[in-house]
Amino acid sequence: MFTVELYARIRRAVMVNGLSRREAARRFGVHRNTISKMLLYSVPPGSQRVVRQSTRASRSFSPNPTGILSRRQLAQFVSAVDSTDSTNTANGSSSRSSPRPRPIGQPN
Repeated sequence: MFTVELYARIRRAVMVNGLSRREAARRFGVHRNTISKMLLYSVPPGSQRVVRQSTRASRSFSPNPTGILSRRQLAQFVSAVDSTDSTNTANGSSSRSSPRPRPIGQPN
């Protein structure tokens, strides 16, 4: 891989100073075809860093994604869930009050 500085020096020698591609290849120790490719691009391919956003950061959890529930609908849902929770615990039928299964081989 060539450095950006070498890339710039070769391009300047050929394009500004008028050095032939063959002579530039000889002076810089690079193949003629490489010189031709260097003249096509102003910056070496791969020298530009692409900043990517993390996919995990973009998928952050949102309890109410925009457009699914309005505030009123969300409030109704929360109140309905709260009311069913209070009726289950008042009757003593919550899931935590059920007895645990005993391991096999243990006496009652």
